[in-house]
Amino acid sequence: MKLKFTALLLAGAMAASSAIAATVSLHKTPFSGANNGGEYLAKTSDMGNFVTFCLESNETFRFGQVYQYVLSDYATKGGSGGGLSPIVDNKDYLSIGSAYLMYKYTTGAYIKSYDTSTAMQQALWMLEGETDADLNNAFFAEAIAQYGAGAYGNSNGAFNIRVMNLFSFDEQQRVTHIQDQIVRVPDAGATIALIGLGLGLIGLVGRRVRR
Repeated sequence: MKLKFTALLLAGAMAASSAIAATVSLHKTPFSGANNGGEYLAKTSDMGNFVTFCLESNETFRFGQVYQYVLSDYATKGGSGGGLSPIVDNKDYLSIGSAYLMYKYTTGAYIKSYDTSTAMQQALWMLEGETDADLNNAFFAEAIAQYGAGAYGNSNGAFNIRVMNLFSFDEQQRVTHIQDQIVRVPDAGATIALIGLGLGLIGLVGRRVRR
């Protein structure tokens, strides 16, 4: 009986989680760069609106389409990969160079324009190993000047810059990975609280199973 109750509790929790899953749609801004590159305006169901850039050059999304998302410190599968940005277990961890540039961009350190966004997008792809490095790109050169070869290293959540992993489900409920985005999280506290709640529920279910 206890096992049956626990199974029902867990199923209910999963259903509730699905019902309140965070969603996002991406939109162009007056400063969006060349070839449909960032910046983009992310409109979320839980954290308001904020600017993003894409991290994977070989994945796509549709403007205005609503996707589900989770926050992490890595791009799923790593896009085009290669370069010096390390990929471990299909996780391309965000580089400190990218986090540094995104922090400066979102705190007003640069004058926004079409050309600024285009160069910024290219620099992020360089630092994530999606395209070849080019020191003629002022943003990429700035990151290298700041960190040297360490610019490719794991950001470990520095500057409160994270990766927004977008996904959707097909008709067979299989996960489809959408182009991941780099974001400056408006309020990490809410996310941490939700994670704590989820871990607490798992712990409660585990204790009931052992009894």
